[in-house]
Amino acid sequence: MARLRVLVSSTAYDLGVLRSAMQRFIEQRGFEPILSEYSDIPYDFRENTHRSCLREVETCDMVVLIIGSRFGSEVSDEDAAKLRGQIDVADLEPEEQQRTLSITQAETLTAVALGIPMFAFVESSVNHDYRTYRRNRDQPFAGQIQYASISKPGTAEYIFGFIELLKKRERNNALFVFDKIDEIYDTLQKQWSGLFQRLLSEARSQQEEAVRINRLADQFEELKALILSTMGTDRRQVARAALRFRRLVVFLEGLPKSGLPMSEAVSRGDLPWPQLLAETAGITLIDGYADRTARWASIMHREGAESYLCELDMARLERLAEEWAEFAGLDKTAREAVYDELRNTVQPSELGLLAVVSAASGSDNAHAMGAIGYRPSGLREREIDLSDGERENPTTAEPTTTQPVPPAQGG
Repeated sequence: MARLRVLVSSTAYDLGVLRSAMQRFIEQRGFEPILSEYSDIPYDFRENTHRSCLREVETCDMVVLIIGSRFGSEVSDEDAAKLRGQIDVADLEPEEQQRTLSITQAETLTAVALGIPMFAFVESSVNHDYRTYRRNRDQPFAGQIQYASISKPGTAEYIFGFIELLKKRERNNALFVFDKIDEIYDTLQKQWSGLFQRLLSEARSQQEEAVRINRLADQFEELKALILSTMGTDRRQVARAALRFRRLVVFLEGLPKSGLPMSEAVSRGDLPWPQLLAETAGITLIDGYADRTARWASIMHREGAESYLCELDMARLERLAEEWAEFAGLDKTAREAVYDELRNTVQPSELGLLAVVSAASGSDNAHAMGAIGYRPSGLREREIDLSDGERENPTTAEPTTTQPVPPAQGG
């Protein structure tokens, strides 16, 4: 059974005894403590040990931060620059100086950037001097104040600036003051117990919500049957078809317009799925697609035009192909009536399945696409130009197997 991994982040020189006690406390709760001095962090010989510490943060479920009297060792300029790009750390440094981050601060900011829950504790003497610092930092003599709780006077403003940053965060900004380690024990036990209670409460609420949704679904089916029973035979067939093919029509309406009008293709009803996509939208090839945002599942290539990222994966697109074959099998009058009925009720918010990508052709370009800005309004899109590498929120993406447009089953 996997155990919850708790990283203890602090300077080791001045807080060694406290860190040992925290290691035992976390272990006794059945969790897995992660502390560098206990060889809990695998160090990659190909990189700096600080980089290995930051990588280990990504594997943890929770971080306990303890702020004491020392600043600690500094991370490399490269890692500091990377962290500054992920989170606003302006309050960490005085305007007149540009100093790097300590490894403890870097671990904390990495956890914050990843959304990992963090519980921060600051020694009461340091917190007292922090309050003195805040009252006097704008005074001309501020730089001459010696703070008794800080081991190295030149680092005081960086430690206090870090406390300021944690307090100013909108979320994940719990900060507790302690005198004795028993106060840390007591706080963590209460906090962890509260989190577990909330988890159970939310699980019960979700269960109750699921029951309500099922009841509403049953009521909807009863209402649908009642409405259909009041209609004539022709209207009943159209109503049933409208319910059956709504998802298909929403997808078709969201496609780029190129060549044959979709209404004419629907009226004809003789185009196989691949030919329908090619003649109405110019789509000639569909690739599977995956990225860390889990938003885009496929990419649709258009010959001589921009390609499109799509939220639907290959399996769902194949199901749409089957629905099109079934839809095309309706008689022309019913098909046109269903299409006209549905296209007039499609909401703009339902068309957010696609995002346009410029200068993309072939699966080799999938690595460069990253996460494209999502537009709920569908094809009222913002164009992303890959020719100069401009993109928003870049992530690492890998293309999956390239496939042709899936064939329709039947006519």
